[in-house]
Amino acid sequence: MGGSGSGRPRGYNNKTTVEDSRDLRASAFKSFMDMETWHVGTMTWTRGPEKEYVASISFRRVEDQDGRAFRFTYTVGKGENARSVDYTVRMVKASPHFGGLRWYFLCPLVVNGKPCLCRVSKLYLPPGGLYFGCRTCYRLTYTSSQESHRFDGMFKALAADVGRGFTPQEVKRLLKAPR
Repeated sequence: MGGSGSGRPRGYNNKTTVEDSRDLRASAFKSFMDMETWHVGTMTWTRGPEKEYVASISFRRVEDQDGRAFRFTYTVGKGENARSVDYTVRMVKASPHFGGLRWYFLCPLVVNGKPCLCRVSKLYLPPGGLYFGCRTCYRLTYTSSQESHRFDGMFKALAADVGRGFTPQEVKRLLKAPR
């Protein structure tokens, strides 16, 4: 038990990434926020060069007590496990210091009994998730950050083999140096 090859591979990280999740970008809804009329629409997700249909979400701009918002409607799961989801996500605007106007979502998730309400430009729906929420609430990470230290052990071993007090950082630098 517990010998070589048992358990997870070295460096394996089981965190869900933003690349595994569907996302909604606040910038995609900007034109609907500036319209004076109510607006209804649908967004779809596709994959591959053939643009294979993956999922879709319907939305409607609504006015809530604090301003403008979007009501999202979609289905999660398939067959007997399918669940219809219908909820509202508020949006707020901000004026960046370089001018103009930018719209943001307020994260609708409740974590540990407290509403998040963080101002974010993207909301994510990870695999197995029910509602779109911010990266922090879902504890999402980026694939690149999971792979960033993947070769540290190899560089450490190379540094030990080279000797003369090389550090792993020096070995990395030497390997990247132009020849």
